[in-house]
Amino acid sequence: MPKRKRVYLVVALLAFVMLVFAVGQVIGPQELKPLHAKPDYQPLQEEVARFTANLPGTYGIYFKDLESGEEFGINAQTAIPPASSIKLPVV
Repeated sequence: MPKRKRVYLVVALLAFVMLVFAVGQVIGPQELKPLHAKPDYQPLQEEVARFTANLPGTYGIYFKDLESGEEFGINAQTAIPPASSIKLPVV
């Protein structure tokens, strides 16, 4: 390779590296979000099951964490006839 082409190649490579560093400085450091382990809702499920077991009647409860997607249900597959037609969603 001729010396002139080699010099152009080195200059182009250095310009590219400087451009990459300049773009990195303009964009700035990005904050990384920590990886969250999926929460363990087993203790909550057991506590709610114990609580509803001591109450009169049959309760159907369904829980879903919208962030992690974890879900569980208590009597989720049990058909329960409605006692009224007015329901209040709890969000």
